Parts: sequence; structure tokens; C-alpha cells
Amino acid sequence: PFIAKIMSIKPAEAGSGYDVRVRWYYRPDDPGIPGGRRPFHGERELYFSDHADIIHSATILGRCLVHSLDGYRELSIIRPQDYFSRFSFSVATKAFNPEQVTVYCLCRMPENPDRPLSQCDCCSEWYHAECCSTTVEHIEASSVWHCPRC
Repeated sequence: PFIAKIMSIKPAEAGSGYDVRVRWYYRPDDPGIPGGRRPFHGERELYFSDHADIIHSATILGRCLVHSLDGYRELSIIRPQDYFSRFSFSVATKAFNPEQVTVYCLCRMPENPDRPLSQCDCCSEWYHAECCSTTVEHIEASSVWHCPRC
């Protein structure tokens, strides 16, 4: 489904219902998005864009929630209507904001909430279990865990 943020609602000029001004979210693999889907993109990741439209209220199918990355990470249960956004996207310039994000792990990738990160008890850096040739279960079962560098 297409996902948009409702910016304003007013009675429709023609007929019944309402005119709804929206700003669209894009998915990393949508056509025209530079770079496409990359390994650090979460399955439910969206880009908030500057692309605005006025749509009729009858075309709205339902409600979903677009969280910040921090808010999404803190959800105890991720429901089908939950998404997250950490980047905004300009349709005209094809530019992202922020342009850079923090990278982690041996793979030097930004956080993907679908791939948990574990913190080394020695250096306090964050790592993917699979990048350290271990499992999340093994790390969680350990009272102290050290990354390959430590």
C-alpha cells in the first residue's frame, strides 16, 4: 500500500467527503530512489518525502504508524501497521537528509533494526552476531561478551 502523512483535511470542493493534503513516504526499493534497497535498510523502512498531493478521503484505506528509528526499536511488539523512518527524501534533488548516519560493526553498516546489534563489554562498540561468527543467543547467554577485536 501507499503510505502518506496527513497534513490537512478540508471539506471537498466537489461532492461529499474531504480533500486530504498528504506528503508521501517512499520505500528504499521504489522506482526512482537512488541506491535502491541496501543491506542496512529495515524491511519496514520508509523515507519521508517532500512530494505532496491532495487526495480524496474515500481513497484512504486505513491508519498506520510511522515511528522514528528510536521509537521503532523500543516497540515490544511490531504490528503490521508499524513502520519507521530515519531519512527524509527530496524528490526534486534526489537528496537524503541526513546524508550520513553512524556505522557499526565489522561490516561498517548503519543500524538495521531487523539485524540486532550486541555491545562488546570491553570496548562498548556494537556488532552483528553473524559478523562475529556467533549467534545472538550465544551472546545473550554469556555473562560477558567480547568482540573479535578485543
